[in-house]
Amino acid sequence: MFTSILKSNLGQLFPRELEDSMYMLRLAAMKTLSVEDLKTKQDNSSAFTLIDVRSPEEYKGQHIPFAENLPLDQVTPEAVQSIATEGDELIFVCHSGGRSSKACEKLQQAGGPKASTVEGGTSAWAKKGYPTEEVS
Repeated sequence: MFTSILKSNLGQLFPRELEDSMYMLRLAAMKTLSVEDLKTKQDNSSAFTLIDVRSPEEYKGQHIPFAENLPLDQVTPEAVQSIATEGDELIFVCHSGGRSSKACEKLQQAGGPKASTVEGGTSAWAKKGYPTEEVS
């Protein structure tokens, strides 16, 4: 309801400010996980699907072993459903967190399921000394 009031009243007076405010509301609704949180989920065998939204070349260079690759430009509700197990928590990761945040927003705007992003991405995961894989 709050967003509809903003759109109808303030949007006419301040269109750019409204767009920025709506963007900030969407970001605030996005859940962010630390790499420690992700490692705990893995260690506890929690039900989640991790999707790496980097390019196939970046993914091959270094990725989290249990991550599936789906480049950001291919993220759609249908593509995510083909990878994720129904009922699993959906988590996006990239190199440092920027593209995974965009994937969360893109999926939400397309009417897809809510997703989380990994703060610091694969870079932070590797920096912690957690295992990574390379594809040769």
